[in-house]
Amino acid sequence: MSGNGAPGFTATLALVTSYGLLYSVQNMMSPNLTMMANEFGFTTQERDLYLGAYLNVAFMVVGLPFGSLFGYWADTHNRKSLYTTLCFLGAVGALMTAFHANSYSTLFFWRAVSGVAVTGAIPVIFSLLADWYAPDLRPGASAGLSASMGAGVIVGQITAGFIGPQLGWRAPFLLAAVPGFMVAYSVNMYLHEPARGAKEAELSELIKKGVTYNKKLTVADVLQALRVKTNILLLLQAFPGTIPWGVIFVYLNDFLAQEKMLSVQEATTLVGVFGVGAAVGGIGGGIIGAKMYQKAKYMMPLLMGGTTALAVLPMVFIINGDLQNQHIAITVFFTFLAGVLPNINGSCVRPLLLNVNTPETRGTMIGAMTFVANLGRGFGPWIAATIMETMGGRQGAMQAVVYSWVVCGGFLLAMSATVAEDVKRMQASMRSTANEITAP
Repeated sequence: MSGNGAPGFTATLALVTSYGLLYSVQNMMSPNLTMMANEFGFTTQERDLYLGAYLNVAFMVVGLPFGSLFGYWADTHNRKSLYTTLCFLGAVGALMTAFHANSYSTLFFWRAVSGVAVTGAIPVIFSLLADWYAPDLRPGASAGLSASMGAGVIVGQITAGFIGPQLGWRAPFLLAAVPGFMVAYSVNMYLHEPARGAKEAELSELIKKGVTYNKKLTVADVLQALRVKTNILLLLQAFPGTIPWGVIFVYLNDFLAQEKMLSVQEATTLVGVFGVGAAVGGIGGGIIGAKMYQKAKYMMPLLMGGTTALAVLPMVFIINGDLQNQHIAITVFFTFLAGVLPNINGSCVRPLLLNVNTPETRGTMIGAMTFVANLGRGFGPWIAATIMETMGGRQGAMQAVVYSWVVCGGFLLAMSATVAEDVKRMQASMRSTANEITAP
């Protein structure tokens, strides 16, 4: 099936469900780290290092070369087939984690396989998004994907937190694997491959007339993209911006249960509140960001940078707060706010990258930013574990890494001076290509 319009209802349902299921396993171990440590015979320090830091490196970092490869393939191959393959791979990773992860080495391997599926899916799905939706609609579409991702993480973690203590930490992975195979089939059946460049104003009319945009990616194109100021800033913000997310995904649930003395279920519920906030931030950020972009392009980076830097305040409150004795409403409010603020950036950052790059470079540049971001997510827990050894505990380490959001916010704010010019440059490139296509 092919076409140039946005996916219909069934295809959209398959898309958001599959994307959510890919992410559902990302944080599925977090509520039961101590249970896993007891099974594998790890001490408290080994728990944080081997199950927290190293397995997160397996999920986020080991698959990075494959993520970059899928980013390149997204610019050169059928993206629907690539995404279907990745959905199937994600289901296999979850299934084998449930049934074959009987040693630390096999657990590490299957976490890496799941990470390849998630990392590879990002450039592929956003390359598709760019050719399904016009530039002004991309932030809203990205917000939908962010909500799907957030929902997947929330459902996966809550499921693990509530059934893990009774059925074991492997059971939630099986629950993710079964529907994973089903949605992989649905993706193959109902998604369509759009024409590249179909939603660029400079090319859309030509493509409607049957003209094919077949410009191929070259090394010169990649080098030129890496000189674009907005691209540089987007790559620079990715590492400091994702370090806290890696730490939150791995440690927050167990930190609330162990250091803050909440039950596993209470900690999981509070992390669920954080996840709901992140989903609200993602959706709201996409909607508000799109309106700001339409009004004046420089306003979108101001929103992204300001909210990312401010996210430090509620997160530090949660880390240092006396959660057992303060009013539950205060805890819930700041936890929700800590989820909302940093994820506003999440639904805006990739649409900006799409809007300053030509169709043949988008997958590669999304792959490059995903590479840098996953380094932050992957090494964030390792950085935190190193600080823990120095400071003697999780609390100070978690607080220290959260401040990297201020650095990220600075790079995002700087984009307000570059994005309008870079969008004009991309549009001029599209007009030049259109003129070349129609030249006799």
